[in-house]
Amino acid sequence: MKKAFSLLELTIALVIFSIIFMLISKPLREFYLLHLKSLEQNEVILKLNQTLLNLENILLKCVNLEFTSRNFSCFLKDDESIFVLENGKLKLVNSMLILKNNMGFYSPKSDFSYLLQNKMDLFKDREGSFYALKNGKVELLNPANLQSEGIFYPLKAKIEFKFEDNALKFTLKPKIFNENLKREALLLDFVRDFSLREQNGVLWIKICVQKTYFLHCLEKMVSL
Repeated sequence: MKKAFSLLELTIALVIFSIIFMLISKPLREFYLLHLKSLEQNEVILKLNQTLLNLENILLKCVNLEFTSRNFSCFLKDDESIFVLENGKLKLVNSMLILKNNMGFYSPKSDFSYLLQNKMDLFKDREGSFYALKNGKVELLNPANLQSEGIFYPLKAKIEFKFEDNALKFTLKPKIFNENLKREALLLDFVRDFSLREQNGVLWIKICVQKTYFLHCLEKMVSL
């Protein structure tokens, strides 16, 4: 009789424990899912903002921009430097101001031949040519065969962005019109939608990202 009573007590205790566990587990599960949604939401918004800022910075350095509703490409201009050809000698003028002896600023003129050699070594490029923007046109220049004097804005690379397979991808071509040395990379994944549209001289960029629990869209305006 005592054993039967103890077994009954144990059964009742297990039933009560199961009920309590069920009552507690549901709000705990809901809290856990809510926490996951919050983390995912913050991650999506942060990535969207960072991607739009990156695209804006790139577009501000773009020349000869070409775009459709889903893709764009352009040449990246080096805003910090210009080439000046004077008396048959090519100089690279850096537009950055450097503090000297904590007293004054100066804008240095660099040894272009050294910089060009460094670029050739870096990219294993033996041609010695470079692309620059002169009077709004892209020109292939060779330091050994420069004829016209003037100011040239050096071009860093050609960059191409495309939206495919639910992702934003880009291709960087340091040799501009040559496929050699090109690099491809992923800018943003889980992209539900991406669009470009021009309105009154302004480019609007819209990106939508969808994760498991959260869908969010952001739009940014960039002056052309």
